[in-house]
Amino acid sequence: MSKKIQLSIVAIIAIVIFFQLPVNKAWLDDVILVDVSLIPAQLDYMDEEYRNQARYKESYQLEMAIKGFFDQTPSVKPLLLLPPTGYFKAKGLNFPIPEPAIFYYFTGIRSVWTNSKMIDSANWVVIPADNQMYIFPIQNRHQLDSFLTIFKPYPPTL
Repeated sequence: MSKKIQLSIVAIIAIVIFFQLPVNKAWLDDVILVDVSLIPAQLDYMDEEYRNQARYKESYQLEMAIKGFFDQTPSVKPLLLLPPTGYFKAKGLNFPIPEPAIFYYFTGIRSVWTNSKMIDSANWVVIPADNQMYIFPIQNRHQLDSFLTIFKPYPPTL
């Protein structure tokens, strides 16, 4: 018998033993194999928009609302300043702010965090107030500095 076949048999036996351990077996049954029985029901929910809303919840809804705002004015090329999640929480809103790459993936809108090298080019900002979101243009450096001062106590985090 060749060494490759012997190693393959040993690997298969090791995997079987691994999943026979109580903790690993429980994980396999509860996390992996539980979804197999749900496949026929899940086939009714294959729409990408539905799945994004179900998975990302408030964060995705916020992203789509911002996208809708800028879709109304297609001539605008925004570089959006995203406030840190801590700032949203301080205002009583539970909206996890995605990192700029994720935000761009879902919306097609470029964005920056407060610690970005491109912060000087930001020309729009999202501000939470009164349990709502407001989008304002940044018209000059003084306004940008004011927003950065407001956001400074809340460092951006993933």
